[in-house]
Amino acid sequence: MTRATPGILCSLAILGSLGWANFSAAATVPVTSGLVYHLDALDMDANGTLDPLQGSSPFSDGDSIGTWNALTGGDATASTLNPTYVASGLNGNPVVRFSTGADRFTWTAVAGQTVIIYQRTQVGANGLAELVGVNGADTGIRRNGASAWRGTTTNSGDFTNPAGSEFYVDGVSTESDATSATDFSIVSAIRGTGSLNFDALGYYSSNNRFFVGDVAEVLIYDDILTTTERESVESYLTDKWASQAVPEPASFILIGLAGFCLMAVRRRRRRS
Repeated sequence: MTRATPGILCSLAILGSLGWANFSAAATVPVTSGLVYHLDALDMDANGTLDPLQGSSPFSDGDSIGTWNALTGGDATASTLNPTYVASGLNGNPVVRFSTGADRFTWTAVAGQTVIIYQRTQVGANGLAELVGVNGADTGIRRNGASAWRGTTTNSGDFTNPAGSEFYVDGVSTESDATSATDFSIVSAIRGTGSLNFDALGYYSSNNRFFVGDVAEVLIYDDILTTTERESVESYLTDKWASQAVPEPASFILIGLAGFCLMAVRRRRRRS
């Protein structure tokens, strides 16, 4: 049997560690200009370091969430009933679950013109389930039945009703989202004229349009993102949430071995 040489082992280790480094790079929001609100289930304490990488989270699996700390903007406080923390809800990563009728978060309002959310609306949600909007008002972004969103062709209370508005699901200009009960999707909405003072995530009106589902990340911008900017944020979300944030034990071994190899190479160079 052929044995792996130290050189081959070092190469494999370095490649493995580079793969992990690529994940870290993917976790950086590519468009920050105009970003006025940002919630991330991988950084519940909003200290800028992904919770799995620092070895702890403010919450354990199944905990009720009283406050979801915001990376940008005021912290989101649960009102009425509390959403819960699901430690492994999306590819081994945590999500925030809205599982009862009146689950919602509220915060100090921010004027938004572009909203991008990575979410899943589960079976059992109200047909007009409200995702994000103005607390206490019939204005925001919500479903239009089991397989679609209320996008640019509905009524004046919808965020994307004004002329020039745009609505995307997973980067495609459409209101259809037939698989969202089982799969996560990226909902991107752009208001063509003016902004909306967003201050609620989940059920925001008093019309019993309950949101039942999971939210991984929320980004609200106070201006209209260009197509390139929107697509870059959508790619960031796809890349970030498509793999587990916590490296497997073998990954730590690879990273350590890569570091050892680099040190050995430097020592050899000094001796030569």
